[in-house]
Amino acid sequence: MQIAYTSQDGRKLPHSMGYGLIDPLSIIENDGTLEANYISEISNSVVHKVTWSLKSCKIETFNSNGTRGRITVNRDLEKALLYDAMSWDLGKDPLYREASDSVTGLGNILVMHPGKTELNYYPAGKLMMFILPVKKLDEAYLSFKQDLLDNKLAGLFMEQKGHYLEFTKELTIQNLYLVSFIVPIAQMHAAAKYFAAAGIIGPDKPDRLIIDEANSMRTKHMRVFTTHKSDGYYALLFQELTKQNYNAVIESFIISLRSSKFQ
Repeated sequence: MQIAYTSQDGRKLPHSMGYGLIDPLSIIENDGTLEANYISEISNSVVHKVTWSLKSCKIETFNSNGTRGRITVNRDLEKALLYDAMSWDLGKDPLYREASDSVTGLGNILVMHPGKTELNYYPAGKLMMFILPVKKLDEAYLSFKQDLLDNKLAGLFMEQKGHYLEFTKELTIQNLYLVSFIVPIAQMHAAAKYFAAAGIIGPDKPDRLIIDEANSMRTKHMRVFTTHKSDGYYALLFQELTKQNYNAVIESFIISLRSSKFQ
C-alpha cells in the first residue's frame, strides 16, 4: 500500500482508495481530525471525502455529477472503507457503470457486471482481474508485461496454460495462455488505457481483454461466449486438457451451452 500522508499520531491516508486517487492539496489535519478528497481518474471529480477524527471516520461517496451516493461511518478508515465496499453492486453502482463504459470505449474490451461480491480489500475496496488471451509468451508480451508492472498499474496474478474451444459445426481446440493481472478498481481505467495503447489486445472477439472482479477466478474455470458471427460458441478454458479431464471438460462446455447467457 502506497501511503500519501501520515498524521502526527500515525494515522495513514493511502494514495489510492475505493474509486479514487488522493488529492494531495485537499489533505487537512486540524485538532486531531484528518480530511482528504479522493478523485476519479475518469471524471476528475471527488468520489470519496474522508473525515477522520480521533473517535470515528466518515466516508462520503459522490457520483460523478456531484450527488452524494452514501455515507459510511466506522471506527477508522480501514473499517469504514471495508464496510462501505460491502454495499457496492458491480452492475448497478453508478461509479462502476461509469468505469465500465469508459473502459469498453477504449477498444476490444469486455467488462463483466458480477453484482455484489463477497470479498473486500483495503484500501482498494474491490480488486479487478484483467484476463488477456495470449497465443505465446513472446518478446512483445514480455516487454509489455514488464512495462505494466514497472508503472505499477497492475500486479501479475498468473500465466496459465489453457485452451480456446470453439463449437460451430464441429469442435476445434487451440492452445493458448490466459494471463491474469490484478488491478485496484481506482486504476481500472488507467490500466485498461495502457493495455489498449500498447496494442497487446487482438482485434477478434476471442482476443478481447476481459475484466472481472478478482474473486471470480476462484469459481470460473471456463468462460463461454458466442462467436463473432453468432453462428456458434467459444470458451476460454483456464486449465490444461488431459486424458483424465477431457470428457468432463467437454461435458461441462456442452452443459454451459444449454444453460447460460453469453456475451
